[in-house]
Amino acid sequence: MHYVTKMFVLMGFAMGAVNAHGYMSSPAARNSAWRFGFDTTPNYNDNELFCGGREVLHNKNGGRCGVCGDGWSLPQPRPHERGGEFCRGIITANYTQGQVIPVTIHLSANHKGWYEFRLCSNDNPWAADSQRCLDKNLLQLADGSGTRYYLDGNIRGDHTLHLHLPRHVACSHCLLQWMWVVGNSWGTCPDGSGALGCGPQETFVNCADVRILPKHSLIQGPKFFPKFPFIRSNNWNMSKTSDSLLQIVSKTESKDLTFSTINVRRIKPFTVVYIEVSNIENFSM
Repeated sequence: MHYVTKMFVLMGFAMGAVNAHGYMSSPAARNSAWRFGFDTTPNYNDNELFCGGREVLHNKNGGRCGVCGDGWSLPQPRPHERGGEFCRGIITANYTQGQVIPVTIHLSANHKGWYEFRLCSNDNPWAADSQRCLDKNLLQLADGSGTRYYLDGNIRGDHTLHLHLPRHVACSHCLLQWMWVVGNSWGTCPDGSGALGCGPQETFVNCADVRILPKHSLIQGPKFFPKFPFIRSNNWNMSKTSDSLLQIVSKTESKDLTFSTINVRRIKPFTVVYIEVSNIENFSM
């Protein structure tokens, strides 16, 4: 009996040696954005952001992973985090506050397990990516089944699921994190038995830079502004976010911004204001 048990465990570890692979394709993650036309540094191993591998994750780093899938022990900033080789801060998707959004994952090898998604509002361009911030917003699945998506082992290639964005989060720059804990390694279950999917597992993490527009502008007034500029301050960064939307981000505190007869006062740093304009292409910044 002892001999049979040992052989069974060894076979289980051999099965666990077959690695899963995948990446978040929509919104395009930092590691895969190059595939979809974004001006980012290519990562030709973009389907292998697995925290350095199962042994590194659990035996060397005590179960800790980099925020965006790099090995925890790598020098900071890690390659896929702010300031790292593969992060240029490029927004790959725009959403609306409280929206139900589609998220597409590409799998080149499927070994079951489960997904979770987290969101961090990080409008400060000098702030590092933070797991603590991400943990504040564990996203709900749109079908009402909770926060954890259990993966069908028959899925290959692209598959899409839907998430509900928080109603209270709007940001010029948010970080969306996908985490996939696979279920292909043999381990000890809580009841003491052994099974595939129990114990330490290979884990994938990807991050995408996204924007979440507020449902209502911070400025109340006319929908269209026919003439520009009305701005009477040099303390703002301005950028076009679409064909008809202007994003303005404050750089300093307690400055006034005037649009014609509309005023916004006592703005904190990195407050975001969105203005819809009639002809944004003729606006000079």
